[in-house]
Amino acid sequence: MKGRYLTGGVVDNKVPDLAVKLLAEHGVADIEFLEWLGDTLGAYRMFAIQHPGMKDQIKDIRKLAALMSQVRQGLGPNALPPECRAICDEVSWNVYGELFFDREQRLRHDLLKSAAMLEHSAKVMASRARRGRRKTSVLRNQLLDGVVARLVEAGLIYETAREVAGKVILHCGDHFAPTSERAVRRATATRKTKKAE
Repeated sequence: MKGRYLTGGVVDNKVPDLAVKLLAEHGVADIEFLEWLGDTLGAYRMFAIQHPGMKDQIKDIRKLAALMSQVRQGLGPNALPPECRAICDEVSWNVYGELFFDREQRLRHDLLKSAAMLEHSAKVMASRARRGRRKTSVLRNQLLDGVVARLVEAGLIYETAREVAGKVILHCGDHFAPTSERAVRRATATRKTKKAE
């Protein structure tokens, strides 16, 4: 979970062999196209890592709440060996002017409140997502739309380009990939409408 929501990192711009093979079957696996596809996938992968979906966010929040509860239990009565508690009391008294027990009680109370706030946040976020407040995967649709456009530029007819683009992205196994043929149709429908106009 460390650094999950920080920016930066290594960009993965690999195009899987299955996707390259599929593109080659349609005569569009030239180096320029593959470099563009790799760079585009890399940008979307990086964004997906830095901005996980709602389910992943809620999962992270609940994990943190669970960790807080574990730490709180670890600070409970008789949880520490007597020698450890004696050393902690000595250090706490010498440095902070209070017994470790007093600090431990405050920490346990703060952990309890913090874990409860996190659980509440997770419930509210899940409820909002169920009510449709979560945005659709616009970026996924843009990724598919971009691949379709490049395939059409490379000479494929629109329907074939749309089908190939969906399969290529599925092979790439990306965060923004559609999970079904229906998702592919939905994601590329906007471009089809604009093209018809």
